[in-house]
Amino acid sequence: ALEASRENEREMNRRNAVWEQVLENAQVISYSQADIDAIVGEYTSYDEAAAEDFGISLEEYVQTYQDMTMDEYNSSVEELAQNEIKNELVIDAIAEAESITGADITDEEMERCAQEQGYETLDDYKNDNDASAMEEDAKALRVVDFVVNQAQITEQ
Repeated sequence: ALEASRENEREMNRRNAVWEQVLENAQVISYSQADIDAIVGEYTSYDEAAAEDFGISLEEYVQTYQDMTMDEYNSSVEELAQNEIKNELVIDAIAEAESITGADITDEEMERCAQEQGYETLDDYKNDNDASAMEEDAKALRVVDFVVNQAQITEQ
């Protein structure tokens, strides 16, 4: 089992490395400020809820648990949002170019999506995501598979 888990980790690292390279080479024309603000809002409400659980302000939470000033926090959240948008735009562009869709997601793909997103069980994943979200996940998975299969990997 340890061997299998090492192999899975190597495969994940390989996929991540290839995808990082794709993102690095991608030219993103522009980010819509509305899209950025929406994602920043999601991250921020998540952290605000966490801060509330501790009974402290967002600022105290950010300083204590993320070891950042509010300015650093705001720019890091903005950067996360841009990366998320870039990721989606690149996936969509490749999907369109290669006619890849997320239709008819297989159980195996669902299982992989659940694993990649850190879900304990497939049921947890299914409970958290509606059909269109799972289709988006399947599309992303298929695009990365496609890119990884096209890539010329030079092992170090």
